[in-house]
Amino acid sequence: MRPMNALEKVVRAQVDVCLQKQRGGSARQWDTRFHMMPPIGWLNDPCGLCDNHGVYRAWFQFAPFDAAGALKCWGEYHSEDLVHWHFDGVPLVPDTAWDCHGVYTGSTVVEDDRLAVIYTGNVKVDGQHDFIHTGREANVIRIDRYPDGTWSPKRLLLSWQDYPSFCTRHVRDPKVWRQGHEWFMVTGARRQDDQGMVLLWRSDDGEQWHFKSVITSEKAFGYMWECPDLFRLDGHWFLSFSPQGVTREQNRRQNIYLSGYIPMKGGEDPCTAELDGDFVDWDYGFDFYAPQTFETRDGRRILFGWAGMADADAEYTVPTAAEGWQHMLTVPREVTLHEGRLRQNPVKELDAMRLQQLPCKAGETAVVPDTVFDLEIGGMKGPFELRLNESCVLSFDGKLVSLRFEDDELGFGRQCRRAEASDVRNVRVLADTSILEIYVNDGETVFTSRWFPKEAQRTVLLKGQGDCRLWQLQKESFIQL
Repeated sequence: MRPMNALEKVVRAQVDVCLQKQRGGSARQWDTRFHMMPPIGWLNDPCGLCDNHGVYRAWFQFAPFDAAGALKCWGEYHSEDLVHWHFDGVPLVPDTAWDCHGVYTGSTVVEDDRLAVIYTGNVKVDGQHDFIHTGREANVIRIDRYPDGTWSPKRLLLSWQDYPSFCTRHVRDPKVWRQGHEWFMVTGARRQDDQGMVLLWRSDDGEQWHFKSVITSEKAFGYMWECPDLFRLDGHWFLSFSPQGVTREQNRRQNIYLSGYIPMKGGEDPCTAELDGDFVDWDYGFDFYAPQTFETRDGRRILFGWAGMADADAEYTVPTAAEGWQHMLTVPREVTLHEGRLRQNPVKELDAMRLQQLPCKAGETAVVPDTVFDLEIGGMKGPFELRLNESCVLSFDGKLVSLRFEDDELGFGRQCRRAEASDVRNVRVLADTSILEIYVNDGETVFTSRWFPKEAQRTVLLKGQGDCRLWQLQKESFIQL
């Protein structure tokens, strides 16, 4: 078994000090009530999502020393109901020659007696390099966690020398799963000619891996495909990934970096799967990237996304950095298939957060005496305008659904995001202290955005036709740091 090393002791001591300060002091202004956030520092990609024999685990890239990022570890939460989440500390730190510059994105496979954790170890070599074609080592590393909480030694599965010669040094983010006795893995990659792609690998034991094939578009669609996730739903394959370097458009693909999926065709064997359609945005909001999915014991496909965006500070900012932390994960979303298109909706377990229904009627301002709420609007027809705290506006003009911020102190640089729609039938809004998740038409279109109302209450005003149901949520925090 692997004993705790010196670096782990330093990192965990730092986090413990921060936790004690927070627990002993007043709540920070923008702390969330039901979204997983870092206790201190920086959070990004969800990692290692799994249903571990009835315990849900959500790990994430975590930089505890700096709210702007810096050296990446993994932080961890667990839950028994997908609603109440408990922070468990820092299970992985960069403590070997294979991952000395960061524990990057990865995934987890649940075995009978252990969790197999497989991730990218980032290494930057000293010297003058571009860290694309030279100077970087991205290693696939495995470490196992046993039921008693102890860990195996880390093992190097693949190094940059094992990747196809047409790849740059940007190969990362292994997503691993088992089908029967076979193991499969996809990794994101950047080709030498700067075309993004995904590499598919196979293994008999999760230790010895063999390259099988490339999945990519006929024409270049960005220079790097990050955080790939190949999954099967209702007999159909889908490739989820986050391409970098795609031209931004007015009504889709609007963020600096994108996240979406492409339908695939093929049999049960993933090696037969081929791209079969256009790229579809997972989310049209300002703050969404690097999603990962997993399957629950009851067969549901659940998605978490990073409610943040790298390199967006030239456009909009996140004021929680002044409080010593940045970013969070979305709520768990169930992914379903309807007429060839994927839908996302908050898992049904989140309904348990509802405390009482509040008066809410179209044309009248409703007041929530709290910073969080759950709103459902059905029976919608024609154009509408939904105002949240007056200056956050979701609207529909017959062709486009738009989310815009009319007050910069509410959006901190966030202005407008749009999505095409022929109609809007219903809307659901989950509002936490400093984040909105908006689901349109049963989750066909989703907007995730940070927002920062200074008021101690929230207001809702629907201008248009619709039947409103508004819930105040329980006072307790569902996130235990």
